[in-house]
Amino acid sequence: MTEPAPEQSQQSPPLTDSTAHLLARITDQLGAQLSLVSRNGTRRPMHRTRHPARPA
Repeated sequence: MTEPAPEQSQQSPPLTDSTAHLLARITDQLGAQLSLVSRNGTRRPMHRTRHPARPA
């Protein structure tokens, strides 16, 4: 049998790092969105720390 060429092992890093990073970003975004909804499905009121935009 032939051995794989050495170039093949140095082409690109394994996908596990980028996949884990992507899943972490998705989890963070989903958590942020779910925190805006209560258990009965209604939207939670916005925090008072944000000021509404004033019309010009």
